[in-house]
Amino acid sequence: MAEDNRIEGVLSPVVTPFGKDLAPDAARFVRHCKWLLANGGLAGIAAVNERKAGKLYAELDRTGFWKPTAQTDRRSRMNVTFRGQSEDLEKAFIKEATAAGFDGLKGHRSVGGMRASIYNAFPEQGIDDLVAFMRDFERRNG
Repeated sequence: MAEDNRIEGVLSPVVTPFGKDLAPDAARFVRHCKWLLANGGLAGIAAVNERKAGKLYAELDRTGFWKPTAQTDRRSRMNVTFRGQSEDLEKAFIKEATAAGFDGLKGHRSVGGMRASIYNAFPEQGIDDLVAFMRDFERRNG
């Protein structure tokens, strides 16, 4: 009899143990499923992601210092893209942010600006810290 591989009623991929090569993938899959369930399942993670993105977009919209690049009705909860007042300020922001421990904020090489990738496992505290850093940067450079 086949095992029912459902998580919250959604059929999940079956990992077939064809050999040692798949063992790490299977273990990672199980860890991700356990993490997902421990954090409220799909609905719980969706709520956290909505809250994280909401905090960051609220900061981007707060004063006009930052310029979100996505239209309001098309904003991503995973990749938040934005610009600064000038390319020089963007470079300064990225440099200072990197020095402060915020990694990977530089936007795509063909578009520029900044991009905060806030995928599922990115902690909400990281958003709070980034928002505080952005406010301080704006205070000093606005």
